[in-house]
Amino acid sequence: MFSINAKGFKASADRLRRIERQMPFATALALTRTAQLAKEAIEQDMRAVFDRPTRWTLNSLRLIPARKDRLEAR
Repeated sequence: MFSINAKGFKASADRLRRIERQMPFATALALTRTAQLAKEAIEQDMRAVFDRPTRWTLNSLRLIPARKDRLEAR
């Protein structure tokens, strides 16, 4: 004979719902941090390639962070 018990199901479902709500934020944060790393790498390359780059040139890169509703870092 088999017995099925749903004890703890509500708590597990609530935890999954919380994780589901946090996923867009975590994704946006990961995209933004990845874009920041790419920007830093490009700035390092600019220092190596350009002859005496000015601060104006090095600060010319712009990063628009990703958001929960727009999962794209520009």
